[in-house]
Amino acid sequence: FHVNGPPQVRHAAPAAPSSDLPAWPTAARRAPVGAGASAGGGPLAGVRVVDFGSYVAGPYGSQCLADFGADVIKVEPIGGEKAREINQFTGSNRGKRGIVLDLKHPRRTEVIGPLVASADVVMHNVRLAAARKMGIDEASIRAINPKVVFAHAAGYGTMESTAGGKA
Repeated sequence: FHVNGPPQVRHAAPAAPSSDLPAWPTAARRAPVGAGASAGGGPLAGVRVVDFGSYVAGPYGSQCLADFGADVIKVEPIGGEKAREINQFTGSNRGKRGIVLDLKHPRRTEVIGPLVASADVVMHNVRLAAARKMGIDEASIRAINPKVVFAHAAGYGTMESTAGGKA
């Protein structure tokens, strides 16, 4: 698990950049169901986390943050992630809000940009080469939000010689 940067608390997400995109969540509609968040508090209340992870390793980390009151936004592909077929999906994703986004679509940055700009933490467990192609690698995320805490849970480490393996 690789973490960089101190957390910085910011304000609500900006308005959606285009009227043909789905309505953007606002602070007034924040209602995660996590243990700490459901009561409207917890030590991480006011911290926004964007979770691009899948299966267990990535989502479990952000689920723990949701349990402590963080506002976690889970980004899933169209049709949902493949992990919906395993029992741990529900446990690893409780307390999160969700958004569906095709990370391979050419206009994905119109949604990723404002979402990452509004985040205090961005995390995923996507292979490095795939993350680069989708624009969710550390360099791309920091170009949008230099102060964000970036976390990457790698199945086979972060060295280029081993990082391409599928966990």
